[in-house]
Amino acid sequence: MTPDSQALYYTLSTIAQTLAAALAVTVAFVAFRLPALDQTVQRGLTILRHFGGEQDFDRLRRLLLDGEGEPAVTREFERIGRGGFSYDDQVAWAEARAAYRARPGILKLLWPALAFTVGDVVLCLLALAWVPVLVKQPVVATRVLVAAIGLAVLSLLNYVWLIARSVRQKQ
Repeated sequence: MTPDSQALYYTLSTIAQTLAAALAVTVAFVAFRLPALDQTVQRGLTILRHFGGEQDFDRLRRLLLDGEGEPAVTREFERIGRGGFSYDDQVAWAEARAAYRARPGILKLLWPALAFTVGDVVLCLLALAWVPVLVKQPVVATRVLVAAIGLAVLSLLNYVWLIARSVRQKQ
């Protein structure tokens, strides 16, 4: 069975367009989510600075974000005799730590999604230029289509994981 040139054109161009649109939506979602994470971290650090003062802020920040988190900060405040913070302040510290830890994971998932998408779009665009040749070589055309569809599936799975990770942290 020989591939139809119109079918190849439509399939390859549809894959490239669909991935470009899905990537745009995903990047927009992430672009709005990352500043929200940054604001959550900043809110927790502002409260920490208020109660801890400038002299202890760096040490308390490391305890909160890189150390044992909110329980360690609470114990440290008790140890140095500072209090007056509320349960809401402790919640803000816990949320700041969670947001701080979520950000690298989200960015880590973004790069493979971009790589698979760019790779697939480039493959589709190059294959579009070679459709007259691919029509005459069905085995090569099949391999190109399998690769394009496989990369598209990997891209879409990465988008789902990326959005799920972003939403999961929000809750």
